[in-house]
Amino acid sequence: MIDKLKQRMRDMAETAVVLAKKTEEIFDQLKLSDEQRNVRYDMCKACDRFNSITTQCKVCHCVMSVKTYLPNSSCPLKKWDAVVVVVKE
Repeated sequence: MIDKLKQRMRDMAETAVVLAKKTEEIFDQLKLSDEQRNVRYDMCKACDRFNSITTQCKVCHCVMSVKTYLPNSSCPLKKWDAVVVVVKE
């Protein structure tokens, strides 16, 4: 019984590793390029509603160092818009 539980735990751990790697691959395909992200992030950093200590927006409270990589996100103050990203298979 204990051996079966140990094997089940090992299987679950292996599955978690596979899922984490796949998630990273998908994120890499979906995120904006560093250049696109930097354009957005520079706009945030110049905004008076940006908290440079936490890198958060004082309007939406998002962590902008991350949010600016996400193509479907947009600025609540309309300084930058969401974009469509085509994933190549």
